Amino acid sequence: MNEGELALVLRASDELEPIVATHAPLAVRALAHGERGVRMPATAQDLGLTEQAARARLLHCDHLTWPR
Repeated sequence: MNEGELALVLRASDELEPIVATHAPLAVRALAHGERGVRMPATAQDLGLTEQAARARLLHCDHLTWPR
């Protein structure tokens, strides 16, 4: 990647970070409090991850915050 492409990646990251921090915890809580709670095999498959990696991702996303 050249410098312009790297700068574009950083710019996109700056724009996406507050969106992810705002909505990812809501998505995790919606999964956890859904009709059957988190069904880890299906969730892992949907995420394209192992169950262990999916659990780690859900824990990470559940604790994201963004200054308001």
